Order: sequence, then structure tokens, then C-alpha cells
Amino acid sequence: KNPNNLKGKAVYSNRHWFELTGQTTDELIKYGPRSFVHPEDYKKVDKLWAIHAQNGQPMETEIRYLRASDKTYRWHLVRAVPVRNKEGEIFSWISNGTDIHEQKQFASALEQRVEERTKALLEANLSLERSNNDLQQFAYVASHDLQEPLRKIILYSGRIKSDYHEGSQVKTDRDIDRVVNSASLVMQLINDLQNFSQL
Repeated sequence: KNPNNLKGKAVYSNRHWFELTGQTTDELIKYGPRSFVHPEDYKKVDKLWAIHAQNGQPMETEIRYLRASDKTYRWHLVRAVPVRNKEGEIFSWISNGTDIHEQKQFASALEQRVEERTKALLEANLSLERSNNDLQQFAYVASHDLQEPLRKIILYSGRIKSDYHEGSQVKTDRDIDRVVNSASLVMQLINDLQNFSQL
């Protein structure tokens, strides 16, 4: 067993690690990867490694490494698997990292677009709900306003009929005027409804 390797201390690195970090194997063994791991990721990975080192299960996580060439952090998918001897005991771990920075950026941009679209749809739904409520209230008021002159038309039409049979020309003329006025009001309300619906 190599107790350093079981604790997560590096004993070897390949060319890709050097190209990414500028750190040689000797430097990696001496200083470890901490200086190249994003501070927000280090504690998470450290805790995760402690669990997997204890249970011996393969580990997979996403972590940001500092790229030496431009001093920017790039996302990597990091996997670590235990290497066992014939007795099944773990004597080493092998890990590798795959650059997934573009995929992460694309997924993040897509997620942001989905959030923005969802927010816009929610706002549109709320606006539509308000419009529907306003329309229902308007329809109720308009229905009431239209019924009132129609009731008067029915009332005065009945009076005209009665006055006609009684021979009262004065009352008949007066009630006809009221019917005409009520009908005009209905027409005005209908015109207002049409204008409102166009708006």
C-alpha cells in the first residue's frame, strides 16, 4: 500500500496535467493540486474524496482547474477509480479529468434562457389573467347597462299598445319618444362595445 496515494496525495501526472497547469509531476507531488483548484470547489471535492477513499467506491465530480496559459478556471469532469491487488485491497487510485467547459457554458446559457422564457410566460399568464378578469367585470357591467334600456323599450312598448287602444295620442307620442331614446342608448352602448373590443 502507498498511504500517500490512499490519502489523495499525487504520485504521478501526465503531459495533459502539465499542459493545463504548467506543474510538473515533482511539483504536483510536492505542492498538490490545491493551488489549481477553484476555492469554491476544493472543500466540496475534499469532503467527497474522504467519503470515497473510505468506502472504496469510484468517484465522479465536476471541478474547476486553473489553466496556466491564461489564468482562467475551466470546468473538468473528474473521475477517480480505485486500483486493487489480488486480495481486493486498494493500493492506489487513478484519476483523470475531461475538459467540459464549453458544455457547462452552453448548459448554463440554455438554463438562463429557459428561466427567462419561463419568467416571460408567467408574466404573460398573469397579464392574461388580469385581462380576463377585467373583461369579465366589463361584460357584467355592459350586460347590466344594455338590459336597462331594453327593459324600458319593453315597458314603453306595452304602454304604447295600451294607450293606442285607449286613444290617448299625447301619452302615445311621449312613450314613443322614450322607446326611441332607449333604442338609441342601446345602439350607443353597442358601438362603445365594438370600439372597446377593437382596443
